[in-house]
Amino acid sequence: MTEGLPFQTIFSLSEDVPPAGSAPAAPSVPPGPPAPRRDGPGTALAMKADMKISDDDLRGRIVLSSDGLAVGEIERLFVDPADLRVSSLEVRLRKEAAEHIGIHRSLFHAATFEISTALVQSTGDVVILAVPLDALRPPEPPETSAPPVH
Repeated sequence: MTEGLPFQTIFSLSEDVPPAGSAPAAPSVPPGPPAPRRDGPGTALAMKADMKISDDDLRGRIVLSSDGLAVGEIERLFVDPADLRVSSLEVRLRKEAAEHIGIHRSLFHAATFEISTALVQSTGDVVILAVPLDALRPPEPPETSAPPVH
């Protein structure tokens, strides 16, 4: 049942147990092949400081809230022209997330929502937000009380 595991060699704890009181021998593990490189949209990249990433690499990645709920997928990136940095992400909301935070969607078009990059905790195979889904709920408009009618 070890066919699907990514390990090169599986060790049993009962094998090569040193006698009591002796120093344990270092296990001899044959070097395996290097891990396959995974590039392209929706895959993890080993990020270097000078590495460039395009919008194609991020578009379509799943966005998760800090409480582990799937919010949606990245549709677009918005760049601040003053400092040429990504300032926000347009996320195509999943039906459940849109309903949960009260964003209107139509029958044929998913709701979209702009999320500031200040709310992003980390980016990898998925984008993880630093806030729970409830924190994305737009603020309620202040109630305006109508003057009493006399």
